[in-house]
Amino acid sequence: VLSRLEAIANGVSVDRRSNLGGNLMVRGLSTINGNRQPLIILDNFPYQGNVENLNPNDMESITILKDAAATSIWGARAGNGVIVMTSKQGKRNTPLAIEFSGNVNLTEQPDLLYLQQLTSADFIDLEKDLYARGFYDANINSVLRPPLSPVVELLVANSKGLISTGDLNTSLSILAGNDVRKALLESNYQKAFRQQYAISLQLGGEQLTTYVSAGYDRNISDLGAAGSRLSFNYKSMLRLSDRLSISWQGLYTETKNGNGRAGYQDLANGSNQLFPYLSLRDAQGNPVAVAKNYSMSYLDSMKGYLDWNYYPADDYLHQDLSVKVGDLMGNIGVNYKILNGLAASVQYRYEEQRSSNRNYYDPESYMARLAVNQYTQIAGANTIYKVPMGGILGLEEGVMTSQQLRGQLNWSQRFGSHDFSVLGGSEVSNQKNISAANQRYGYREETLAYGNVDFTTPYPNSVTGFSDFIFPGNNALGERLTRFVSFYGNAGYSYKNRYLLNASVRRDASNVFGVASNDKWKPLWSVGAGWIVSDEGFYTSVVFNRLKLRLSYGKSGNVDPGRSALATIISTGTSPFTGTNASRFNTYANPELRWEQVATINAGVDFEILQSRISGSIDAYTKRATDLYGTALVDYTAVPSTTLTKNVAKIQSRGIDLMLNSRNMSGAFQWNSQLNLSIYRDRILEYYLPSYSGQNLVSTGNSVSPLAGYPVYAMFSYRFGGLSPLNGNPQGYEKGVISTNYTSLTGTATTVDDLVYSGSVFPTVFGGLGNQFRYRNLTLDVQMTYKLGYYFKRQGINYSNLYNQGIGHSDYSMRWQRPGDEINTQVPSAVYPAESSRDEFYNMSDVLVEKGDHIRLAFVNLSYTFNERLSKRIGLKRLQLTAGASNLGILWRANQLGIDPDYQIGAIPPSKTFSFGFRAGY
Repeated sequence: VLSRLEAIANGVSVDRRSNLGGNLMVRGLSTINGNRQPLIILDNFPYQGNVENLNPNDMESITILKDAAATSIWGARAGNGVIVMTSKQGKRNTPLAIEFSGNVNLTEQPDLLYLQQLTSADFIDLEKDLYARGFYDANINSVLRPPLSPVVELLVANSKGLISTGDLNTSLSILAGNDVRKALLESNYQKAFRQQYAISLQLGGEQLTTYVSAGYDRNISDLGAAGSRLSFNYKSMLRLSDRLSISWQGLYTETKNGNGRAGYQDLANGSNQLFPYLSLRDAQGNPVAVAKNYSMSYLDSMKGYLDWNYYPADDYLHQDLSVKVGDLMGNIGVNYKILNGLAASVQYRYEEQRSSNRNYYDPESYMARLAVNQYTQIAGANTIYKVPMGGILGLEEGVMTSQQLRGQLNWSQRFGSHDFSVLGGSEVSNQKNISAANQRYGYREETLAYGNVDFTTPYPNSVTGFSDFIFPGNNALGERLTRFVSFYGNAGYSYKNRYLLNASVRRDASNVFGVASNDKWKPLWSVGAGWIVSDEGFYTSVVFNRLKLRLSYGKSGNVDPGRSALATIISTGTSPFTGTNASRFNTYANPELRWEQVATINAGVDFEILQSRISGSIDAYTKRATDLYGTALVDYTAVPSTTLTKNVAKIQSRGIDLMLNSRNMSGAFQWNSQLNLSIYRDRILEYYLPSYSGQNLVSTGNSVSPLAGYPVYAMFSYRFGGLSPLNGNPQGYEKGVISTNYTSLTGTATTVDDLVYSGSVFPTVFGGLGNQFRYRNLTLDVQMTYKLGYYFKRQGINYSNLYNQGIGHSDYSMRWQRPGDEINTQVPSAVYPAESSRDEFYNMSDVLVEKGDHIRLAFVNLSYTFNERLSKRIGLKRLQLTAGASNLGILWRANQLGIDPDYQIGAIPPSKTFSFGFRAGY
């Protein structure tokens, strides 16, 4: 529903640094550690479910509220902006209309080759060198039997005389020709496919209007995971008289998602190692075993057990990891006109969402075989299974129920040139979340039987010999109740429809807040004014046909329901040490906890130029967010913790939003354009625990920079001084002098003054440019997006990670190897043993900082609308065919390395998607 807002909406951006789906943000940051998602309003009530459950064909309009005058009426949950979604409804005195639509989306395989990993040949040479140096000896001789790479297993076998040097070299040559990325693309990945169908019916008489719809989506992911969404919607309004009307709505959606094949990261073993030469199938197409938790050569010597091997090519066939979510929502509203201009309304919404996660690993799955094998005890002819033979079944159930009730009075009246409108009301809501989870071993699907397991007695691990407790899985019960009560009011006044004033006030209380906060009458409020200058008698401009000035100031709030002012505990089940119930603190008492507060001042201009050939708006705003959640020191004698989350920080952001629409050409051929431009800056005003130590400020851009005067996410780096011509070591500066003392360079002695500040991690200029070309019945839409004025830190070589975890980075081939290389490369030499502080300095230095500026082609859509006469010939009132493409890649980027700034450090850019569809009306 909201997937294209970033491209077409003004002031909206998506932060993709840590969430591949992205976090939608309206006018940047209004919080540091709190909830950043904008408030979603669906048909006048906050929507508690997942927006992805909604059928986009049911939406009539989506409006984004940004300034305080618009958002403050939504109170303590509107500080991040508000997205108002209005669903379709029947219209009065309209005949029956039926609309049917369908489209098919085809998405290409992911570009795994975008991942910058070492070549297999380079990694094999590295492993041979490390083996000769004894790097793997500890793992080879460890009683824990950790997984070894295929190359190390071959080298060990050769050292023991189990294979000849010729066979070793042949095997290594075969591995050098492998590429795990290509193997995955050939074996596990496929093109993703999605089908979407929707049908709607609407009609309206004098008294009754009705809208009914149904939708069905079916999709297959790039790993073969199947999913579906089914939705039903019924919405109606009955006018019983000129004074009384009743409206009601019922909405139900059901989504189902299953599991697919193993992806790139799923191939990492139990030590988080992933090797570039892994293969998934042999020459005959049979699945190949891959080391997962233990050394494969050692496991081969263990007889009498189930198969220990992990086969990533087909293990998914023995799993049923399914998620089902059903969301039921019902609305009812009554509106009564008491007097002329005075009306009362009551609205009620009930929502119930039930989720069910089923994680079943059948007896042939790796997970089930591993669980059984690890605690199997073999003594001669006797075999004892401490984990019963069979599968593993994990069930998680969740129920969310939400009730919202609102009563409101509306009064509007006109006295000559004076227009007044006033509304006031109260709203109460509660949301209850209940969850339950359990796991069973020895589960048999055909009989629903399962075995009993003793989780309180330690048993020896069959591989290591060490005793430990059998993992009980996720067995938990949870319940959370969140209540809100609100009082609000809004008043508007206009004189001659030219001079506009409005004000709003709202007061919220909740069991999320502390007693000290609820007892304080501290309302959220806003005031605003407008002046339509172009309606003045003295206005004679022939350029600006319409000119309106706006000014507003107000305060809204931000609440994170996951935080609590009360001490809460979590029951962790039975303690394996005492055999009794065990619990731990989840949150500590915090009676002064209150909502975060966001004050916004906004000045805007709406305009139309040259007989409306150009129209748009300009808004300048300043947001000041206070009482932000942050870590604060606390008296240990009062709370069993040294820190507590409290309202301790302040930030300020400023920006300009420009929206410009133009009619470039008209007539048979039409060309229209829309430009969205946002300029944004933020900075920390106060932070309770500021840090001036360099090691706490340098980052890849994913952590807050706790320093007043700088952006919330600032790009700080160690100052890079090139590579040493003697040994290729990365050099830094210690008190202005070249140094390779990495302990000092990355230690507490390095302060903010020693660092390089590049700029903001967030784009400071962003937006989109859309062009629509129309010739008669054919329409072409082309949409671009851009992000400018920001920085990112690209991934570099980290030798500690390379030696210990595999893959590494393709920069390895460009490393310093001999004197003189420092002229052509900035990649440090490979050293043994690896020095973690050396790696830390290089990877956090400014040599890896790149400009993130780029322009992206977001989507292209082509549609053809048949004329009415031709449509009627085939029994339709209207018919439209569409074709489109999205995620078309970057048109221009500032960095010269081919890196997509939105998708770095292990992330893969979304693949191109092509769609074909139709929309027909009867």
